[in-house]
Amino acid sequence: MEPVEGDVEPAAAAVAGPACKEADRASALATFDGPACPWIVQPDDGGVVQLQSLEAVDGPAWSGPRPDACADGRCSFRGFDTPRGPLLVVELRSTQSEMPAGVWLGLPSGDRLVFEDLWDGAGDSVSDGGVELGPTHGLAPFDCGGRLALLARARTVAGRTVSPASALLEREGPRDGADATWSREGCIPLSVPLP
Repeated sequence: MEPVEGDVEPAAAAVAGPACKEADRASALATFDGPACPWIVQPDDGGVVQLQSLEAVDGPAWSGPRPDACADGRCSFRGFDTPRGPLLVVELRSTQSEMPAGVWLGLPSGDRLVFEDLWDGAGDSVSDGGVELGPTHGLAPFDCGGRLALLARARTVAGRTVSPASALLEREGPRDGADATWSREGCIPLSVPLP
């Protein structure tokens, strides 16, 4: 029998999606969409955090110690899949306001997961109406010619009118190895919402 135009071969109709592993999402610190399968962030008893893809075959994974300030469980984790790979935003909940008391970016570096303090060296916290907002500037992730870099960016209204602290500017640069020749020119901010 000749196929009728518009008929679909049974084999072509059933295209299998990627095989993803099952995981205990109830104990996860965060889960988020990945290119093929979700990413999951899980803690262990020793203060180490693991970021792994749920791809069934050779899904990438990294692990490293969580920020020390997160030892008491006051940190929240959010993940984002970016053109420069998976990134984690870790916020230390403040006991005094809805604004975080600290922010870190978790990123794969070689075979490790490292956490960069985005406010270290940024200067004193500012307040508005008695609410602590954190420093006027912080580091933020950028795509600099295909490389992940952290660059200073204003986080408050006051940050638009003052320069970042020199200690924060000294921490700017690519996070995929030392390179004295990198440039800010052409760097594009990654879509990672930061407080």
